[in-house]
Amino acid sequence: MITSNVTGLPKHRLVNHNVEEFFDTVKRWGASNDTKRLANIANTAPFVPDAEVERGCGAYVIK
Repeated sequence: MITSNVTGLPKHRLVNHNVEEFFDTVKRWGASNDTKRLANIANTAPFVPDAEVERGCGAYVIK
């Protein structure tokens, strides 16, 4: 388990085999309402344009 150096709490992450299992489960059983909502959000344009992110965060650079 990976933990935070600052808080000691576990760090959550997505790994490839978990994502593949999720896709297979959705293919087999269909998407729940939450999964449909996630897909809908993923397919919409971001509400913060890149220029706004760059202006608000000094660590972000548009190339």
